[in-house]
Amino acid sequence: MYSQTTPHSTTEIDPGVQKVVDWYRDVNRENKILEGWTIQILSTRDRREMEQERDRFIYRYPEYRVRQSFDEPFYRLKVGSFTSKLEALALRQELQKQYRSAVLVKEEINKEDYF
Repeated sequence: MYSQTTPHSTTEIDPGVQKVVDWYRDVNRENKILEGWTIQILSTRDRREMEQERDRFIYRYPEYRVRQSFDEPFYRLKVGSFTSKLEALALRQELQKQYRSAVLVKEEINKEDYF
């Protein structure tokens, strides 16, 4: 007759290593910003044009979050939040069918926007 037992192992972690792991975890918990990518689909001086394009984009692509900003003198529309450049490039390629001037922009993104 055989008895099944589950092997039990314990790993002891050096206190210095554990201290570094704990510090890294705490820093990442507090950090609300990630380095990432977004796609800028419009840059214009005309606020009304930006608002109209924002509404059209939301209608066409409701699954993507749109962010608008004003960096004098330009109103900008940006979509998507990616930590992977390849994922951002894939969306940009898709969006360029409708938005020929869509460009990839490296910027800080909020964790809440990403997750």
